[in-house]
Amino acid sequence: MIIRLIFEPEPNVNVNHNKMFEFYSENYLSDFDTKWGGYIVMNNFEKKYGKQEPCYQRYIGNDQANEETLRNIVKYVRDNPMAGYVTHIYSNPEGGNEVKIDIENEFENAYTMGEGI
Repeated sequence: MIIRLIFEPEPNVNVNHNKMFEFYSENYLSDFDTKWGGYIVMNNFEKKYGKQEPCYQRYIGNDQANEETLRNIVKYVRDNPMAGYVTHIYSNPEGGNEVKIDIENEFENAYTMGEGI
């Protein structure tokens, strides 16, 4: 399992210095053991603002990612949004392809979006 967090800049936010955002995001997620993933190109149809520019990412790898960590990180991101960014969370339940996690709605099981286990 992997948990990927992708940070989409809001309008009028212009951070184009990788090291600065690396430290900013590391501080924001200091309660979690994330790794810096650099920048990533994200599907514009899944973005909130649809700007055609790369986004930054952090991830929790296979060795530490689990359902409990996913629930905790979703709750943290929902309760403490990062200033200037929309955070998108992707995970790969059962080792398949990564799917987008709906962090806006309450759910009991992060994989099933509240439909049970």
